[in-house]
Amino acid sequence: MAIRDISIYVEQLGEIDTGEGSVGLPDEGVVRWVDDIVTHNPPTESDEVEDGSSGSSKGRKMFWIFDPTFLLGMLFSTKSELKKAIQSHAIKTKRHIICTKSDPNMYYAKCGDKKCAWSLHARKMKDECTFQIRNYNPKHTCSKTFNFKNVKSSWLCDKYLDKFKSDPKRTVKGFRMDAVNEIRCHISRDQAYRAKRRALKNLEGSPEYQYSRLWDYVDEIRRTNPESTVILGTEDVGGENRFSRFYVYFGALKIGFGEGCRKIIGVDGCHLKRPNGGILLTAVGVDPNNNLYPISYAVVNREARETWEWFLILLNEDLGISNQVEKWDLTGIPCKHANSAICNQKDDPEDYVADCYSVQTYKRVYASAIMPIGGDNMWTESCFIPPLPPNFGRRSGRPSRARRRDPDEPMMKIKKGKRSYMEAEKATDHS
Repeated sequence: MAIRDISIYVEQLGEIDTGEGSVGLPDEGVVRWVDDIVTHNPPTESDEVEDGSSGSSKGRKMFWIFDPTFLLGMLFSTKSELKKAIQSHAIKTKRHIICTKSDPNMYYAKCGDKKCAWSLHARKMKDECTFQIRNYNPKHTCSKTFNFKNVKSSWLCDKYLDKFKSDPKRTVKGFRMDAVNEIRCHISRDQAYRAKRRALKNLEGSPEYQYSRLWDYVDEIRRTNPESTVILGTEDVGGENRFSRFYVYFGALKIGFGEGCRKIIGVDGCHLKRPNGGILLTAVGVDPNNNLYPISYAVVNREARETWEWFLILLNEDLGISNQVEKWDLTGIPCKHANSAICNQKDDPEDYVADCYSVQTYKRVYASAIMPIGGDNMWTESCFIPPLPPNFGRRSGRPSRARRRDPDEPMMKIKKGKRSYMEAEKATDHS
């Protein structure tokens, strides 16, 4: 609930517009109402926003919306805030509240129990978007209930948005259990699922917005991480400029790979499970400790010869890949035999160890760091035309649930108690 400055309230409460003229409130009522505003629900840690300012309007707004205490004469910046506050009141008090009248200039609500006296009437103030409570009966004469219709997925999304932001992979089951234990009311599985989906959509933004900032993202990477290779490809599809492909190789990874990683590169691709689809191509190396070392990645429309050639050509230009490999690695001679031969020659085995296995080389590989970039509100706008999301489409038919196996990959063992189709056929033939 947007609460204006108290001094402004005191000045305005001398006369409240009712639409039919101005009605003065008693001074005692003004003082008591302002005192309630100041002393009731003081700012807490939840009122603090990202900039660290305590008691800001944004913090108070979220605090009041989800834990409202209605008072006669209270103001709401918009009608939607009033409705959300009433919804929160219904959930907080475990009552079903319904709307009896709603138009651009007024909003009336009452308890769903016909015998209950609780009611709230609010009107829009003249020449403003603000709504004000004109008539309010705060007493509920009905009993509480666990099942009521005021719990909506949109309300759950707004209330638990920060928790989804800190843990986007939170399961629907776990979120539902935590929410039920906190607000003590029934939440269906579908409501919890829709709330999570809505929250993630709000946090991630629309695909159109994300793709429209890609050129700005490219410039930001080049600014914060010099020597990086960032390539964004677009194509004309039906007169529209749409995303085609994207390649990134950070400068710090270039330096690290050249400082001593083993001359071994592995490449692979996987499908992106997003609405716009696409294929993620990756290249990884091996560091001096035989661990995987990230090199570069690309997003393309499909996994085909043409896209792989494009990716490998860019990778070759960045790395200058050669076919030189240590002779020892190619012979396949076991280390113990090679060590015996070296000792027979009265040589030091460490003289035959490549520099890439030394501790000094390992430290040099990870000496450079990928520098962080600022939020999208800090990016400079590019002069290029923002691309639209791709239309990679989806294959016809039902998606396959089984992973595509390599030719030399063995089949999985059949679980105990289950038989394959071939086994069933054999059993039928012998019977």
